Amino acid sequence: MKKITPTDFYTRLQKLANEAVNRRGFLTVVLLAYKLDNPAFIKAVADKDYWRALDESSGNKIAFFYLDSTQHTTKQVSTVLQSTSKKRYGKMIPVEYNTEQSPECYVAQLLDKLGYGKYDMPQYPFVLFLRVNPDGNITDNFTVELTYKGGDETKAYEELQELIDKVIKSIQHVDRTGEMDRDTIWNLVKQGAKPGAWDIVVKIAELGLALRKLLS
Repeated sequence: MKKITPTDFYTRLQKLANEAVNRRGFLTVVLLAYKLDNPAFIKAVADKDYWRALDESSGNKIAFFYLDSTQHTTKQVSTVLQSTSKKRYGKMIPVEYNTEQSPECYVAQLLDKLGYGKYDMPQYPFVLFLRVNPDGNITDNFTVELTYKGGDETKAYEELQELIDKVIKSIQHVDRTGEMDRDTIWNLVKQGAKPGAWDIVVKIAELGLALRKLLS
């Protein structure tokens, strides 16, 4: 297991995101971020049945990652960046860190790289959506804060599942080999994750796509 610093974490995640989108055809990459005091989400992603359900629903359109911190001890934590779609994607990032470098430390460094400031940091737990361009760079992102703060892993899973289902519904007809451009796909991802927030943007994108088809 190779030790990875918080700074390295951004680079490694970007490489995996690039591979997921540009080589394996996923439409977006998401990262579940939670603190060690969010036990419900730790339990939810550790549950094989819940994880399998998330894997099936995210399918080949969403590459879903999380930092596995279930092996936390007072001296050292061994963790991997787990991904759904193991059979289709099969990538993990092994990470070693101690209590001075918790999962939040890695996520904080990632958010800093993505341009988040002190006053616009999302509240844990949250899901980070990443846009990856053909050159492999992460060029856009947004977060969806999860509302459940309790200790029931079923409720935590249900909130995650609902979010993934909404995004999948929004992009279910997208074919990466077709005519839909990446701007439209990204707007559809945002529309699915935050219904109502980007309605006008998505409608404009859809009208633009329809116009191009008519003129072609």
